Amino acid sequence: MSFCGIICEYNPLHFGHIYHMQKTREIIKNLKGIICIMSGNFVQRGEIALMDKYTRAKWAVLAGADIVLELPTIFAAAPAKDFAFGGINLLSHIKGAKYLSFGSEYGDIEKLKSFTQKLNDTDISKQLKSGVSYASAFAQSGMYQSNNILGAEYLNAIKQIGSSIIPVTIKREGSYNGISKSNAFPSAAAIRNMLFSGDCQGVKNSVPDYVFKDLKSFKHCEDALFNMVIYKILSLGAQKIQNYAYISEGLHNRIYAAALKSSTIKSLREKIITKRYPAAKINRILLALLLDITKEKAEAAKKSPPCARVLAVKSGSENMLSKIEGIKLIKRAEDYKNFSSEVTDTDILATLIYSKIKNTDINDISAGLNII
Repeated sequence: MSFCGIICEYNPLHFGHIYHMQKTREIIKNLKGIICIMSGNFVQRGEIALMDKYTRAKWAVLAGADIVLELPTIFAAAPAKDFAFGGINLLSHIKGAKYLSFGSEYGDIEKLKSFTQKLNDTDISKQLKSGVSYASAFAQSGMYQSNNILGAEYLNAIKQIGSSIIPVTIKREGSYNGISKSNAFPSAAAIRNMLFSGDCQGVKNSVPDYVFKDLKSFKHCEDALFNMVIYKILSLGAQKIQNYAYISEGLHNRIYAAALKSSTIKSLREKIITKRYPAAKINRILLALLLDITKEKAEAAKKSPPCARVLAVKSGSENMLSKIEGIKLIKRAEDYKNFSSEVTDTDILATLIYSKIKNTDINDISAGLNII
């Protein structure tokens, strides 16, 4: 019996995610359990998660996960290639983890492998390596399908690491990867749009009751980021900004100039965004500045011994934790004292900043072992 990993965000968790877990258990027989490796309080698009990581980990357990581990922030808020590397590297070091399950538009692993090879052989790959965004690189190719792309990065990471993890892909039903809410499985992006626009009924129809109950307390808090980010930019100065993760040539001057002319986080983004530098990339860069993630730290993180915060465990599955070997597990907040590294220090800073953004007592989001 083996573990299957699912790399996820659940921002928010919806019926498509539940379907994915159910199909995973159906396809892979005699599983020991499902381990979700989930983004923390900041997600891959460089945005603040709708709800804190412990709330979202609770959703994952209620949806069918046995254990939820945190994907370190340095990888969770990174471009797709590094996001995939962080998740695969963590999963690959867990003894007993044999499978990775993920959704894709193809739903066929052999077809996805062929797509991955085609992707790696094209000029698109060269463009991505030069710092061009996915959106720009794929603009004329007709190849862009977001979940196929992430699946391809998982396959590349497995090959890069030399991992024995077996990839399993499940076809996304109902086009729940899109932004439209007019299908059986609206995407997380579509649900966020409903939430932001005040469409409570649409949100209620798209997520389980336990998710909707928590989302009712959601409050916009992006503006709280501005003073923190602007202070960091101005205190660094243009030249030092170029040392930070995901900054390509010349962008540091644009960021500093935008900071001098902006009075809100929205206006700051709008002054930096271009066709080559879309919103998601700018969000990740601003977050990297805020969390002090330099290019050097981002690269060093890939060589750090893997460790993970345990965010939630299904009641009755506590003994499974003792069967997870090969990585350092942080089960309680005080355990961080024994696992000091650039990776864990960034996670601690991310939690502290999130608590200020959300105006939440830090004790509420750094509790002990979370049994659901």
